[in-house]
Amino acid sequence: MGYAILGILISFLHNLSAIIILSTISMFFTAIGSFCAFILLGEITSTNLRSIFSAIVNCGFNICGYIFIPIYKYSDGWRLVFQISAGFTILIAIAYYYYAEESPKFYIIKHDLKNYIDNLRRIAVKNKRAKVFDGFYDTEREKIEETFSLIMKSSNAVTDSTLTGPNVESDADIEETLKHEKLVYLLKNKKYSPLDLIRYPSQRNKFIILCLLWFLVSSNYYGITFNLKNLPGDIYLLGMIMNSVDIVAYMSGGFIADIIGRKTTILISLCVAILTFGINLIFSLSDTVTTVFSMIARASISLIYNLMCTYTLELYPTVIRSYGFGYNTLFESLGIVVIPTVIEYLGDYINLIFTFVNIFNFGIVLFLPETLNKPLPDFIPELLTQKEIIDKVITKE
Repeated sequence: MGYAILGILISFLHNLSAIIILSTISMFFTAIGSFCAFILLGEITSTNLRSIFSAIVNCGFNICGYIFIPIYKYSDGWRLVFQISAGFTILIAIAYYYYAEESPKFYIIKHDLKNYIDNLRRIAVKNKRAKVFDGFYDTEREKIEETFSLIMKSSNAVTDSTLTGPNVESDADIEETLKHEKLVYLLKNKKYSPLDLIRYPSQRNKFIILCLLWFLVSSNYYGITFNLKNLPGDIYLLGMIMNSVDIVAYMSGGFIADIIGRKTTILISLCVAILTFGINLIFSLSDTVTTVFSMIARASISLIYNLMCTYTLELYPTVIRSYGFGYNTLFESLGIVVIPTVIEYLGDYINLIFTFVNIFNFGIVLFLPETLNKPLPDFIPELLTQKEIIDKVITKE
């Protein structure tokens, strides 16, 4: 809604400084909305459908392209674009408010059983599975409430009589369960910060690699867009073709990644990008062939760009996922800022630059793990074996 209000206001302004300032603020609201949407998408969809849903969401950008490219070409100015986009934003915000639900993981982290159950039931109702959910909950209610109760009890000192009484000490299984719940509680309630992205080796390596990937892939993606002016043909027609290429790449990439894996799909797409940029670099081709190879390169980069959202969300544990994804998208924005200058001053060498950039990308992706059919991690691996945390679990203070 913040973008919608500012968009309408901007469309009626005439002061250039005010337009620039409010446009910057509106992009801030847009970035927050996109960031939260992808975090929510990653947490509420199953691993075998996550890349497909991400592809569908990303197709929204290209559908907007189909709408706004003709408006840009045939209207007298940009103000109409702001007014239409603001109108769409208001409709989407209203629909989201009334239909979308919070991620159940949020309530688990907060130990809020009531809202957790209410949230799941609302989701079940919207999916026409209310009876199935009610039947399951009636059957498993005691087990669910017992699990939450153990977590809450484990927040007290281990010397609490509820944890050290004769019943617990006489039952090794219950004692082990309480140790596990205590560990889970400590990890969930530990104060996490962005520094955890570089403090632990398991996260530091992934974080650095993903920052580089987001910067370079976004530079590729938007660099091809900005380079449209250097391709032969009508720029508006090329823009429409590029939107079509993106949609095909997003959807096909989503299906392929759910079959052969995220990492493998990205590596194959990088090979295609290296090949197409290399051909445009080495051979003197006709204008039509150059454009065709540029669109093939665009398809491969678009496929990677779409998968980066899903892949990034799956690589970080829940407790620092928002930090990691947020800082990675910051590097994406840096790539968007840098690439127009590169296109402007080094446009004649763009195929050379993109060829070597994608060779570098191929090399660093090899160091990332595959995430297909693996559950989203909740905790930083090093913390699960950290001595001081384990001591708090097993030591009776």
